[in-house]
This record gives sequence, structure tokens and C-alpha cells, in this order.
Amino acid sequence: MKITVIFLYIFILLGFSCKKEIPEFSSKEQELVSAFLMENQKIMEEMLKDKPQVRWDQFLELNKKFVASEHSKMSEWGQKISNLIPKESANLEQSFDSISKIQEVFSEMKVLVPGQSAFNKFYCPMVDKYWVMQGRQIQNPYAPEMRDCGEIIP
Repeated sequence: MKITVIFLYIFILLGFSCKKEIPEFSSKEQELVSAFLMENQKIMEEMLKDKPQVRWDQFLELNKKFVASEHSKMSEWGQKISNLIPKESANLEQSFDSISKIQEVFSEMKVLVPGQSAFNKFYCPMVDKYWVMQGRQIQNPYAPEMRDCGEIIP
């Protein structure tokens, strides 16, 4: 009887400790992730300009598709991003923390969704912020005076 209880306890413990398996991403879902990463790319490139005018319209539309997705992970990402999208887009610097947290969600996307290898995650220790962009060239969107400060994070 004790052995049965011990095995039952171990079985329950293992059941709770196992991570929930992420369903595969269809080609349509992979394309949607690619489109979202490209829209993020546009925002990061805009932030590199002297007087950035970030427009969130298309970004918001793509995020709505994520929130409404039947894929559990995509819907989860959409909800996270919804809570982080800057409300005051006029003052971009006040939005940097939220934007950096959005970049961490994109980083997870690029790792878990096939076909996103063109994008890399970067980190700048001076401003303690992340960003995801195409290529390997460091272009820090957070600090105009330190555009080359940062490193690629695997």
C-alpha cells in the first residue's frame, strides 16, 4: 500500500512539473508571426531616426489577430503585448520599458516559431533594454548617443 501511495505521489508530482506542450504552428500562423516581426522591425527602425514618429496602427491590427488566434501560445503572446503597448505614443522615452518588454515577447516568438531565424535579440546593458531586429548589426533604438551599444543575445 505504501509503495502504491509513493508511486501515485511521484506520478502526480511529475504530472505537475511537466511543461505544457506547445501545439505546432501552421504555415499561416508562421506567416502571421513573420508579419508581426516585420512590423516590429519597422517600429525599431523608426526609433533609430532623429525625430521618431512611431505609428502603432498596423502593429495594433496584427496584435488583434494574435489575441483572437485559436493557437494558445499566439493568443497568450497577444494578451501580453496588449497590456504593454504604450498608451502615450507622443512621449516615446516614457514607453521604452514597455517596448523592451514587448521585445522579450518577440524574442520568445522567434525562438519557438519556425522560420524566424532572420531576427536576432539584442541587449544594451547601459540602458538595460532589449530589442529584436533583423540581421546582426547592433542598432540600439533606445539611445541615440549609443547606437552601437549592445550585444546579440542567443
